[in-house]
Amino acid sequence: MMKLNQFIAKNTPLSRRQADIAIRDRRVTVKNKIITNMALKINENKDKIRLDKKPVLNKDIKTYLILNKPKGYLSSIHKDDAKAPRRRTILKLIPPRKHLKLMDRLDTGTEGLLILSNDGKFINRHHDRNNSLEKEYLATVKGKIAQKEIGKLKKMSKTINVLKTNTRETLLTLTINEVRNKQIQKLFDSIRHPVKYLQRIRVGKIKLGNLKRGKYRLLTKEELDA
Repeated sequence: MMKLNQFIAKNTPLSRRQADIAIRDRRVTVKNKIITNMALKINENKDKIRLDKKPVLNKDIKTYLILNKPKGYLSSIHKDDAKAPRRRTILKLIPPRKHLKLMDRLDTGTEGLLILSNDGKFINRHHDRNNSLEKEYLATVKGKIAQKEIGKLKKMSKTINVLKTNTRETLLTLTINEVRNKQIQKLFDSIRHPVKYLQRIRVGKIKLGNLKRGKYRLLTKEELDA
């Protein structure tokens, strides 16, 4: 058992004083009930605690999650980045959780799958495998892509699959291993079909699926074991 304010201070970026203020301001719920008693004893392993409607996760329990990052959000979990005027970071979208780290990043204009965890070994293992993991993207590019242009794209990516095309735009998926900054955008710029929309939908065997934009979910055991 642990005091509520102590649990929040331990597992979120808030200090004990800030945790007290959050509880006083009715921003904290326990088992879906608003709590204003800062010293309330809770079961840190069973009770569902929320801060500003987001789950507060026990840092002593390993957490693995994926986020569907929207366009316009910076792939950063650093508070200093979030302080810049008009800068939106994924901190606003994920649980108020200490020690979460990003497996890799997406540029601001790209949407889709990001993987985060507080398990340093998991993150480091995937960092080491990063260039061997397939990454699949869904892209809408300007104009109709000719067959010879698809041939050029295939030299620079593992697979290209055109889903829909007309004179205005082409919808396709492509898989690639190593992805450098704006690499895919530059790839399509090279054939004069600039990217209108780009979303990462898979990393290795972990798929974005029907996860809504701006939402997150925990990884399944099967995904972790893959």
